[in-house]
Amino acid sequence: MLKLLNELPIKDTHYVTPFLKSVGFPSMAESGWLTRSLEQSMPYDYNYPGKITPKDLREAFLGLLFSKHFNAKYSCHGASRLPTLAVYAAYQCMMEELLRYKDKILYPLESHTSADSQSGQIGDIQINNADGTAFEGIEIKHQIEITPDLVQHAYEKFMVQKTNRYYLLTTANMDAADWDGINQKIQQISNNHGCQVIVNGVYSTLKYYLRLLEDPAKFIEKYVELLKMDENVKFPHQKMWNQIISESSF
Repeated sequence: MLKLLNELPIKDTHYVTPFLKSVGFPSMAESGWLTRSLEQSMPYDYNYPGKITPKDLREAFLGLLFSKHFNAKYSCHGASRLPTLAVYAAYQCMMEELLRYKDKILYPLESHTSADSQSGQIGDIQINNADGTAFEGIEIKHQIEITPDLVQHAYEKFMVQKTNRYYLLTTANMDAADWDGINQKIQQISNNHGCQVIVNGVYSTLKYYLRLLEDPAKFIEKYVELLKMDENVKFPHQKMWNQIISESSF
């Protein structure tokens, strides 16, 4: 289709943009990212050179790669590790750029099979203060709904530390979740401890984090490196990533 658009004697200004506006699709004032930006023979990853704007549209467009990767049907265990690696890759980038994490330490990832109680960590991902105490924790669930009980369980992991913020993230749909119970539990923790507990989706969190980065391409590089090195990632997971990237090419 992109090749066909390139060959037709039409202009974004006269045809494409008015059509997109008429059906409520994202569009520029006149033209811009429509045909020329999408026709390039390059993979649709964060290195894609097309000038897709606004920035949040580019992130949503390219972020579909991760949903496919996390939710593919695998013949082995370990897919639940993938969202953790993606969020960890984002933190690797943010630690280098954001003032919030100045002088903070990103704790190395533990084995996916290690219980937090055994490893001493407060979550799947942990950021420490310079003195080694927990500053921020992140617990990540794959296709598991967050419940008030899970919030309470998370609190029991960090309640004895001066944790500043704690994230409970999931790839599951939370539309039918017990938000009243969750928010009540979050308020109780805030009153008793002072920690800010945030329950959110993995995809929306990644989208927000990527907006903060100067160069999102570094995030992709770090995610790919984790796929290579993490002992919990199996060949089918690596193969699926390569397949998704390949299918995004023209």
